[in-house]
Amino acid sequence: MKKAEIILAALCILSIIGKAFFLPASGNLLVLSLFTLAIVYAAGSRWIFADNIPTENLNPFDTEKNSAVTFSALTGVVLSISLISLLFRFMHWPGSMVMTYPALLFSIVLLGVNILKYNKTKRPTYSKLIKRLAVSGTILLIFIVHPLIWDEIQYRNYPSYLDAVKSLREVRKTDKDGFEYQVKHAYEWEKIHNPETIKEFKIKVHELASDSVQLNIFLSDPYNKFYYQYIKEDEQK
Repeated sequence: MKKAEIILAALCILSIIGKAFFLPASGNLLVLSLFTLAIVYAAGSRWIFADNIPTENLNPFDTEKNSAVTFSALTGVVLSISLISLLFRFMHWPGSMVMTYPALLFSIVLLGVNILKYNKTKRPTYSKLIKRLAVSGTILLIFIVHPLIWDEIQYRNYPSYLDAVKSLREVRKTDKDGFEYQVKHAYEWEKIHNPETIKEFKIKVHELASDSVQLNIFLSDPYNKFYYQYIKEDEQK
């Protein structure tokens, strides 16, 4: 179990670095390794952290051993939630912050309890739990304090995309619909990841250029209208 944890953690780090440089398949590797590590923590934390403590036939009166096993299991669940939250963030999937806040809260609570337990018993189990909770909690806190830090790292060479992300984030803080900013965000994303979509859009407009009525109908769609506007702005730069 411990070797599996080390291998999966190493794969997670390598895939994150790969994703920061847009290396092929790095996203798939990140999903596989991070999700598998989350399962390992959720299901096998008692065997990873509770050294030399038999998890079968525990003496119900040995409260200290029972406590170490219990907190190992609880920490494993919290680490699992934290990793899933980070996976959503690294993959830019919606809903990451919904898990980040409770994961950080539980991490802080368990971190405090484990520190107290370690100071009292000096058991290595609590030391391991403290280290892992400290690392995951720090990363979660960074994403809460600076939500766009991963975007700024991964898209450091794409200032137009970062501007679109920041503008959309600011608009979402208000009651405005922000549809124009959503289209801008989609356009800048496709410039990086799917330029063929923009090429096909240009071809479509070119085909309709000879028929002003059809072109006007096509551009009357708000999404097409803003999309075309951003293409023209880029061509004028």
